[in-house]
Amino acid sequence: MSLLLLPIELLTRIARETLPEGFESFALTCRATYRVSECLIKFHNGLNKQYRNLILPKNYGTEDELENANPTCSLQLLARIAEDPLIAKYMLSANLVNEPAPDFETETDRDGFLEAQLQEIKQSAIPLLQLLKSLPYLEDANIDPKYMLDYLFYEYNNSDACGMSITILLSLLSNLTRLSLPLRWEFHENGILERPGEVAITYDTNLFIDDIVQRANDPSQPHSGLSKLTTILPSTGWGYEAHISLDTFNPFLSIKSVKKFIMGGSKALEDGYTGASFNEPENGSSFGAGLEQVQLAGACANGIELRKFLKWMPRLKSFQFSFETKWHGCGHDWNKAAAMEAIEATTCDTLEDLSFSIVNCYGGTGPGIASMKKFKKLKRLELHLKCLKSVPYELDDTIAEGETYYDNIKFPKLGDLLPSSIEELVLGEWTMIDNGGILGDHLFPDLLEDFSKERVQKLPHLRKIVIVGGWTHGNCGNESPDITEELLSRVPNKFPNSEKLVELAAAREEIDVQLLVVGSSPAYPQFMDGFCERYGVENL
Repeated sequence: MSLLLLPIELLTRIARETLPEGFESFALTCRATYRVSECLIKFHNGLNKQYRNLILPKNYGTEDELENANPTCSLQLLARIAEDPLIAKYMLSANLVNEPAPDFETETDRDGFLEAQLQEIKQSAIPLLQLLKSLPYLEDANIDPKYMLDYLFYEYNNSDACGMSITILLSLLSNLTRLSLPLRWEFHENGILERPGEVAITYDTNLFIDDIVQRANDPSQPHSGLSKLTTILPSTGWGYEAHISLDTFNPFLSIKSVKKFIMGGSKALEDGYTGASFNEPENGSSFGAGLEQVQLAGACANGIELRKFLKWMPRLKSFQFSFETKWHGCGHDWNKAAAMEAIEATTCDTLEDLSFSIVNCYGGTGPGIASMKKFKKLKRLELHLKCLKSVPYELDDTIAEGETYYDNIKFPKLGDLLPSSIEELVLGEWTMIDNGGILGDHLFPDLLEDFSKERVQKLPHLRKIVIVGGWTHGNCGNESPDITEELLSRVPNKFPNSEKLVELAAAREEIDVQLLVVGSSPAYPQFMDGFCERYGVENL
């Protein structure tokens, strides 16, 4: 029987069943299907606009938020889903960083808003209870849905609580692909509900999350919560005060569909004080099984912990890492060579793109990186030049009068440093090109030694070299001059080895050589450029 021969009422019902994923295709199939779908188009577009890329607001009360009635917390969103379950299916991206509540100018304003909102949410208590009763997660844990509803109301009023309402919300989001968890997620705790005359009930959020992960990984349950999740986005930027334990999001990285993990301000370094080691998943875990790209911006992690983290990722193709000393001097001293050795040992068979740099390190950074030859597939490398510098911990960055930053330091030749698979090299000073810096007496003469003779044999695939840094000699602005006589003329005559640049210039017919000048401002690694704006987070 032809679909178009069905009664209009039945066709309209079929159109509703296609919401949201198949609705547009159904409506555009022909004129007849468009006519029966027309009454749903406004409804579909409204939900799509409001919930497709949901962001819980940091501040509340703007005209735009009031007009669109956007949810401000996970419990309010749960109440709306209880009233209309289709909302959950429309959510493809969720930024929950600002849970549990937005900021207000005064505590009075905040308390008044929360009380009014809670009364609104309680109007949906019956649908909420029905929603909780339908969850297999509660049934598996043998938890009374009525008790859980009471706990959700308690958690809403407790500004320090964070976890259960979001956990339940995540179990409903079967189409979600991108997720930013709350900044406070590291501190989510088990829920404890005390009732007069009754034994206190403890709700283990980690058990709920483990159940979600197990169902998301089960191919026989393709519509489970988070079964389509591909990307974990950051909850914060970086900075001295940004120090979230790297293992905070371990359960979500155990979902096999997750391919990309981006995190700002992480720590995985045990210093006996404010640091924290990386807690490895249990044997047989699916942790990291699907990961192909990892970005750790402003991370405080040593070689030991990086090895424990990366060894679980058999498909990793891109790893972008920048080091930063954290709160109370965690990572005051850091061994960059050991960190690179850990990366090389765990990812050398799969890695194609690597960025490795130092945002700041208050103490010493140990021996420099001498060789990266074990990488078999590495095509693109972005490297902070300070990572090639060997410096005793007690003498790092100490410059005697009359000496330059790079005096008495031997840098490896490019042919000895890089793997033969490399195609693009980005060398960054991230600070300034000064008299003893990137174009100085030591760095480039060492890196370029025998370059013209060894390039074809040792680096046969190298096609692009980009040099990033500041410039202090004359007004260079934001120009990107070629490595030519024009550039050489800008190099002070005091550099006796500046003719080494001629070797690089001679290779320009086969290699694209660029100098990216950033004036007097620090140039962060490229993956950190615009990081906070891109992901809607803040440095701490």
